Amino acid sequence: MLCKIYSIGSNDLLTNEIKDITEQILEYKIPVTACLDKTLKNHLDGDLYVCNKSLYNQVSKHIPEEKIINLNLQPTSQFYLQLAAIPANSDVYVFHNKTIYLNTLIDLCKSMGLDKFNYIPIPYATLPLEKVEKKLNKAKYVIGLEILLKSVLFTKPYNAFLLNNPQIIDTKRVASVETAGRVIKKVNEIIYYKIINYLETILQDFSSNNLNATLYRNCNAFDSVLEKISAVVLKTSKPSSDLRDLLLQSAMYQLNPSASSAPLCANEIDASAPVQRALPVKHQLR
Repeated sequence: MLCKIYSIGSNDLLTNEIKDITEQILEYKIPVTACLDKTLKNHLDGDLYVCNKSLYNQVSKHIPEEKIINLNLQPTSQFYLQLAAIPANSDVYVFHNKTIYLNTLIDLCKSMGLDKFNYIPIPYATLPLEKVEKKLNKAKYVIGLEILLKSVLFTKPYNAFLLNNPQIIDTKRVASVETAGRVIKKVNEIIYYKIINYLETILQDFSSNNLNATLYRNCNAFDSVLEKISAVVLKTSKPSSDLRDLLLQSAMYQLNPSASSAPLCANEIDASAPVQRALPVKHQLR
């Protein structure tokens, strides 16, 4: 596997939500494995870990920060439009399992100019059930994430607490453009440096006594790897055939630094960055 990615969440619903969003960002070309935060210690073999803001500090206790992407998840614009239709000064009950995200969602709503409501948080996972019941008994408007409202609020015992037939406004979450770009860039970097490490292995084999057999075996293996890489490298402005040619140029440059063609470097995969000549492997891996 060229890049092993884990999505981290506090429960199955949120973990799978982050998994689905990450795979969508990557156009379903690289699989993502769901991992609960409590089992993270058993999954330290990943190249990249994607989580939301509320879990970042916990994940960083076990995983190096350079391997973590804090995915900024936001409600859709349709959610804000529906919320804006509620009469001013209304009590709006916010339903979620964690206080930290309740506060985040309320702040997001206020930042969009929706500050004329009385937001009342319901952290159902930590609040005593009788207090949750008391709040929901009064609710005329309830907002929250679609996955939690459908799987929790609309099931027993919570659905029995909705006495006023409240208006429910739910939302799916989407990744911000900035964090989606960070995921794509990071995955490209991981794949690129795996290519560099593979080239270094080939160069070491070239110094062995049985040079001809080693050269034939590794060139065939490397060609197979290039086929796989050119099929999954993401968001490049170049077609796959051009990308594969660039990778081959990079390989040849490592073998013959006097070659005139400019090789691929890490920035070449990031189409928005300037192209530079690649350093020999031994310098790049310092």
